[in-house]
Amino acid sequence: MWSSIDYATTRQFYVNYKCVLTSADGRNCRDVTWDELSRVVVEGEALPKLEDVLAWARDADACLSLDLKTAFIPEGRLTAEVLRVIERTQTADRVMLIAWEHNELVRAKNAHPEILTRALLRGRPVNLPETIRACRADCVSLSYDLIRPADVEQLHALGVAVMLAELWQPDFDFVARAGVDLVSWGDPAQARRGLDDATRSQLR
Repeated sequence: MWSSIDYATTRQFYVNYKCVLTSADGRNCRDVTWDELSRVVVEGEALPKLEDVLAWARDADACLSLDLKTAFIPEGRLTAEVLRVIERTQTADRVMLIAWEHNELVRAKNAHPEILTRALLRGRPVNLPETIRACRADCVSLSYDLIRPADVEQLHALGVAVMLAELWQPDFDFVARAGVDLVSWGDPAQARRGLDDATRSQLR
């Protein structure tokens, strides 16, 4: 099971959870310093830096999907800093980098071929296999309302895993029929029960 975390940078390049300070003045975290963010408390907890979260994942034997939020910042900056933190914490085997901006996935693969990556898509490309080959992704997210069995088969033939994303209703029978490798759903226990039931139904 993978837990997904959105990460962005502060003005000082510290990598931390994506945050908009709506309780203060609505600024995005890229516009504030870490000193300001470090004083933010949510339900009694301070905001962690990525280094803290990765150290926890390493010690807890947990796997994390890190969603690179690269909008409105210089190209490559966030990815480079995330990779530096992964190197410092020795957690390349604990993470999967995911992004809408596929150039960043290529950048990550060029620097660390062993790090898993997942390409986010909203749409159905004319040549899906070529799109995924170009960004060297290990996995791709396909939308619930756009996924087709032929797409899953083509990606599996390339050795690429498929996540079914944007599932807005507990349609686990559809998930099972689609033959995907992962599904994004907010309640892991419900997903497990639903997938178990769907699998049993298919075997009858």
